[in-house]
Amino acid sequence: DYSIRSEHVSSDEIGKLSQGFNEMLAHIQVNDEKLAYELTERYRAEKHLDKLAYYDVITDLPNRHFFHEHLDRAVEHAITTKQTMALLFLDLDNFKIVNDTLGHKTGDLLLKQASARLSNVLRQNDYICRIGGDEFAIIIEKIIHIDDISIVSEKCIEALSNPFVFDGKNFFIGVSIGISFCPDDATTANDLLVYSDMAMYEAKIRGKNNTQFYNREMNEEHSRKYQLESDLRHAIEQGQMELYYQPQVDAYNGAVTGVEALMRWNHPEKGLISPDEFIPIAEESGLILSLGQWLISMACQHCNQIQETGLSDITTAINISGIQIRENNFIDTVRNALEKSGIEPGCLELELTESILIDDRALVIDKVNQLKTLGVHVAIDDFGTGFSSMNFLKSFPINKIKIDKSFISGLPQSS
Repeated sequence: DYSIRSEHVSSDEIGKLSQGFNEMLAHIQVNDEKLAYELTERYRAEKHLDKLAYYDVITDLPNRHFFHEHLDRAVEHAITTKQTMALLFLDLDNFKIVNDTLGHKTGDLLLKQASARLSNVLRQNDYICRIGGDEFAIIIEKIIHIDDISIVSEKCIEALSNPFVFDGKNFFIGVSIGISFCPDDATTANDLLVYSDMAMYEAKIRGKNNTQFYNREMNEEHSRKYQLESDLRHAIEQGQMELYYQPQVDAYNGAVTGVEALMRWNHPEKGLISPDEFIPIAEESGLILSLGQWLISMACQHCNQIQETGLSDITTAINISGIQIRENNFIDTVRNALEKSGIEPGCLELELTESILIDDRALVIDKVNQLKTLGVHVAIDDFGTGFSSMNFLKSFPINKIKIDKSFISGLPQSS
């Protein structure tokens, strides 16, 4: 106890020794208190750094770093003890709508509320982590009945089915869940994560807000898509992409009034590949931007060649994806293609779907107005399959509406 002092106050040698002893104790006491404070502060700082390293600042859930370390241990424990563990990969549905509509601050608040709802349906020994963006992962160990996992996933979906209320408005998000098991599906943490991620995307494809369990067919499909993506990266430079032209005919007099450019992939081994198969892959991988630039450039060149044959009044229509029109250099791409080909801007017609117009309304309207300033025509394609509001159409400066075939199916036989 460095606060104890000698009470000897004589002026002899013993007194001086006592005085020196007291000064030494006072010095040690001050230093000891400083050291204790520094150790406390260091502990507090280390605890804070540990939280920053292992916990998400928005949701207070364990983060990706914590998740990977715990997943490694959980897989090792499952294999050693011959017990089953499950990994649930969760991705919030329609989270982007809230983020874009109300801003990132509200988006963060939604993530916090969603994580709290999910945490409440789990057992004390289950781990839920936020692993990035609107993605979460749940690690469940010591599983006795596989059906129990279905119950957990159903509870997660139910927990997020109630609306989130912001600014007096209800927002519904939902969640898509993919599940894989160790050791049945995989015996490494990486494979387990990849497989649950595959299953989650399958849940998205099947309409969102549902659960899918991993199976071997998913892996085969993933490998096939990965190979197609790899081949697609070289398709343009190797001259495998082709444009087919579907004529647009005036039903009154039979005259050809325009053509629609249809992109096809002539694979050297697989033959012609339908755009329904490779366009989604191109959009997921970002390759749609380079494909789109090639399509616009080639279609404009071909339009010039067609007009030189004497069909001077026809227009060339091109389908544009939402990713393309949101790209910063999209207007420059169109302008450069027009200048290089020498065709009149009014001979080019760009087709957009209703969903593209709705998703980023302000941005798309701005881009459409810029296209109109160039003189390019804009059409809505497949009208009637999406939002389908005549009032909604008034806000878009479009030249043409292409009505979906479902509107006239059965004509003229059906009264």
